[in-house]
Amino acid sequence: MRCPVCATENDNSLTYCINCGSPLTQNTNVEPTTTTVKRKHKRKKLSQKSILLILIFGPSAVLLVFIFLLLIILGLLG
Repeated sequence: MRCPVCATENDNSLTYCINCGSPLTQNTNVEPTTTTVKRKHKRKKLSQKSILLILIFGPSAVLLVFIFLLLIILGLLG
């Protein structure tokens, strides 16, 4: 028996689809339906200025943290 929602072939003894869980009907001529899911939020694109700031200050911040930790390990700070 074919599921009316997702068109998955199921055993005739089942009452619910093994793929989507929809109830199975005895009418096998039903066309599968499709559902459209709308996204709640659109992804905002970053401006070129934002990308440039990330590329400049991101690695710089990582480098400063590395130097700070190295100084602590070597005992030169605190």
